[in-house]
Amino acid sequence: MRLHAFFLMLAACLSARQVTVTVLASTDMHGNILPYDYLTGKPAVRGLAKLATLIERERKISPSALLVDCGDTIQGAPLESVYQYSSLIRNCRSI
Repeated sequence: MRLHAFFLMLAACLSARQVTVTVLASTDMHGNILPYDYLTGKPAVRGLAKLATLIERERKISPSALLVDCGDTIQGAPLESVYQYSSLIRNCRSI
């Protein structure tokens, strides 16, 4: 068993290389697909459409960037309340 671990560690060391990992994170989307505040009736600096633009720009710089959503994604906006989950998730998958 120890011999297996030794060879595994040896193989890892011989093939090791430095890798830069870019992590993109989103949180508290609350079902906002469009950059619009339904309460004030004005444009807002939020929403999946806005986020998609930023993610697209970052992926041009780092194509293998990892996108992680931290939660509170699907509940909150009137548009999401009507379509209940499917519209936001479908759009998230296209990013």
